[in-house]
Amino acid sequence: MANGETLTIELDPELRDALMAEAEASQRPASELAQALLREVFERRRAERENVDYDTWFRAQVQEALDDPSPSIPHEEAMREIDAIFDRAIARHSRK
Repeated sequence: MANGETLTIELDPELRDALMAEAEASQRPASELAQALLREVFERRRAERENVDYDTWFRAQVQEALDDPSPSIPHEEAMREIDAIFDRAIARHSRK
């Protein structure tokens, strides 16, 4: 990690001891281990934010569909329409 930036942080003694013990147990430099752990935490937090964003979007889509005043299509009818679309696509593909 010769080209990295230096960042000085203050750690609680227990956290420092845990970091140093883990670095020794894994036979890795403490700075390398801290960097890997921080990267993992940041990636997990980013994924959680994206998941929350997706969940919010999805819930809004469901609510919009529930609030839609247009008539619903019964499941059986919707499946017949989808099957017909698939049948046409398969027929087109098999002719090529």
